Amino acid sequence: MLFKGIRSVKSIPILISLLDEGKRGIPQKAEYILGTYESEAIDYFRKLYENSNSVPNRIYAVKLLGNIDDEATLIILGKAL
Repeated sequence: MLFKGIRSVKSIPILISLLDEGKRGIPQKAEYILGTYESEAIDYFRKLYENSNSVPNRIYAVKLLGNIDDEATLIILGKAL
């Protein structure tokens, strides 16, 4: 499966764009892979939260940030409240 091979910081923007893909199963696979990132993805997830017009994507960004054990997420999460 192609998606399991995508695990690079450079792939994060592509994976985020797949969250809005209409094909069945694609967004879920992108979500799974995005959930494996940690501190290296904080800025991307922050941008997803701040810039997305999709409420589900914004909620998902908050969930992703909440799963990262890094103090840098606290400010972003505080603003999300």
